[in-house]
Amino acid sequence: MTLQQIGNRLSNLLGHRLCNLLYERVEIIGVILTWPLRKLQASLIYMVDYMFSKTVSTVQKLLFVWSVIIVLVAVSLMLYATFYTSYVPTAEISRPVHLAFSVCSSGVGICSYPSANITFWNEDGTVQEVLGPGQPYTVHLVLEMPDSQANRDMGMFMLVVKMYGRDGHISAASKRSAIFRYRSIFIRAVHMTLLSPLYFLGFLEQKKTLTAELFSHFVDDY
Repeated sequence: MTLQQIGNRLSNLLGHRLCNLLYERVEIIGVILTWPLRKLQASLIYMVDYMFSKTVSTVQKLLFVWSVIIVLVAVSLMLYATFYTSYVPTAEISRPVHLAFSVCSSGVGICSYPSANITFWNEDGTVQEVLGPGQPYTVHLVLEMPDSQANRDMGMFMLVVKMYGRDGHISAASKRSAIFRYRSIFIRAVHMTLLSPLYFLGFLEQKKTLTAELFSHFVDDY
């Protein structure tokens, strides 16, 4: 091998070695320069994954909490309704009173006082527990009467109420006097004149409503 060939070979080896060193230096510099970007990218990916997992877990927790709250509220309402129906007495009880009377043997005139019998029975014929035991009640009678001259001239009358127990004996009785409210001819004329259109159209009726308190503190202890 000549000296020229040896020189060419050494040049090739040195050039290849120098290129490798330069490439390695460039790679090191690229890694150094891109490290902050890669670190930032990794941090962003970690933060996004963390926030997404937290959001999913938070939504699941909220759904679980709301489900528990809804179930507790539903159970509370059911228990309250059961307790209220079983133990709390009815605030107001209303029953119609259908008054009846006996006609005289001659077929003309009334030979008995109007009376009515009210019983608390179900449609199947069983007794219905309406009044709460030990609970005081105020008993009122709402009486509708025609605004006629006969009722206006009737004057004072008596209302008699008798409460019967299960054994058929009278447990309480009450007597109250009542009277048809008086209004002068002038007041009645003005009233009829002003409200006559409503009477003609059927929105009002010529009747009076009388409310009498029969018991102020009635307790049914059975």
